Amino acid sequence: MAQLVASRQEKALDLLLLVYAVTVKEDFSTSHWSTTWARAINGSYDERSASAQISRLWRQLESHKLIARRQSGRQANVKKLKEDGTGKPYTRPVTEKDGLLSEVYFKLPYEYWDSNWHNRLTLPAKAVLLIAMSLRKPEFTLPDRWTSEWYGISEATVTRGRAKLEAEGIIAVAREETTSSLREMHGYGKRIYYRLEDPFNRNIRNGLAQLSPVGPSSEKGKVIIRTIRPD
Repeated sequence: MAQLVASRQEKALDLLLLVYAVTVKEDFSTSHWSTTWARAINGSYDERSASAQISRLWRQLESHKLIARRQSGRQANVKKLKEDGTGKPYTRPVTEKDGLLSEVYFKLPYEYWDSNWHNRLTLPAKAVLLIAMSLRKPEFTLPDRWTSEWYGISEATVTRGRAKLEAEGIIAVAREETTSSLREMHGYGKRIYYRLEDPFNRNIRNGLAQLSPVGPSSEKGKVIIRTIRPD
């Protein structure tokens, strides 16, 4: 994600999230017309320009090793690859027998598209939303410097994204606490904890830390994504 955000490839990120939404069963691939993809991401409705736009976005995602593509008649067959950008085949996140997660993942609800958030949110807001959801905590902090270093996006992106999410009512301040800080003249600083509002708080509400292994029957109404923290 960091590379897509840093290079401002917002439409590529939108398209990737849509691929995840429609490839929930083996073999994690799908085929659609370019115009269908373009309409879904609020792109061109013209057949020729839609084809050029979507082909360009597929190439961008291929360059990051996030998808594999082949021609299937007049349509492109697109297969999602593992989220870490290694180019490895996609596999379902799994849990251990004791119910603990062996692979950390989170769920993006379909309301993200149904309520038009993919068009209403800015690229920084989308990045910070995915980060916040991946934390899977009832309350969490989003300090500019820490979030920037941890997830590979700029501090300015964190600031703008967090502000947009607050303005849209997607995150809200849960509480504040005073902390000691050598950065402040008086030795004290303020730590702000946020919470996600419905429907983006469902990773917590559904008890993600104790999920059973993920299968097709458990994926209705959500998109499964592994944690997006870079190695």
